[in-house]
Amino acid sequence: MTANDRSRPDTASIVPLPSHAALDAYFLDARCKLLDLAALLDRIGRGDGSSDVEDDPRLARIRQALEVLHDASAQNFASTASAVAVVSGSSLSDSAARHCLMRRFDSRRK
Repeated sequence: MTANDRSRPDTASIVPLPSHAALDAYFLDARCKLLDLAALLDRIGRGDGSSDVEDDPRLARIRQALEVLHDASAQNFASTASAVAVVSGSSLSDSAARHCLMRRFDSRRK
């Protein structure tokens, strides 16, 4: 086992926060990010040449990710991972996306 192997979390031992604790811990952060996204979409929509960017693939990915999250059940982690893959423009597998998300969540809990 190398030092790099030891730094990876064992996905079998990851236990998610209870729902109420997750909401308490991350609500304000999520709210802030949603407001940032809303402001960005507003700036794009109000800006000169907004019709020129309607076909921009980056904007399409943001909208597609919002649709995935809107349609997803709160319990459906695969949908969240799919939204991450859509926005990143990659074709992450569910396990790769899950690993990426869990690393992000784990780093915030420290």
